[in-house]
Amino acid sequence: MSGSAFSGSTVVTLTGGTWSGAYNVGTSLTFAGNVTVSGAVSYSTGTLTYTSGTITTTGSTLTLGPNTTLNTNGVTWATVKTSGTSTYTVNSLLSATTLDVRGDTTPIFVGTAGFTVGTVTNGTALDSSRTVSLLYTNTYTVTTGITLAGTGSYHWTLASSHGSNRVPFVFSGGTSPSLNLVKATRLDSSGGTKIYTNDTITDSLNWEAPVTGGYMWLF
Repeated sequence: MSGSAFSGSTVVTLTGGTWSGAYNVGTSLTFAGNVTVSGAVSYSTGTLTYTSGTITTTGSTLTLGPNTTLNTNGVTWATVKTSGTSTYTVNSLLSATTLDVRGDTTPIFVGTAGFTVGTVTNGTALDSSRTVSLLYTNTYTVTTGITLAGTGSYHWTLASSHGSNRVPFVFSGGTSPSLNLVKATRLDSSGGTKIYTNDTITDSLNWEAPVTGGYMWLF
């Protein structure tokens, strides 16, 4: 499947072949066979579903646009990239080697499932202070590294969607990440390795300010 952008209400089913081309697919798309995802592809405004087959994503980047529903448990994406101010409805576990939360985006994760990703990063610098909103009833796991970072006067905030309940956000890697200009708001990271940040920590578990030069940074 390659060519120009297309959209509509018809469900497109891929039973084999290759999905390629940096154009936007804006209709529901189902994987039901052995499919290779090649290079940079974009998807929005529909439901992306996996039902069967082997999906090869090595070296590819999936950019998610607004109003996207994901039901792709069984697929491990290479890189998933956010765009704009977008709500992502994740209805089965989203797995990826890298989650690239771009610095010009404000992603909102909802639905019945969370994600398990190797690394969370922002491939582009922040253009303003931005928030990643995580639905508090799901669990979000990072297994390798968190390299999300603010810049200058711009801060990231990782936050629960709920005003008082924490969201499970677990880092299961062996070495504690030390984050720069990343706020933690109502995150329950008690199920994994401690996370350090030099920014504001609000009602979050297993987050601490780093110790430098014998002193702990207090907020």
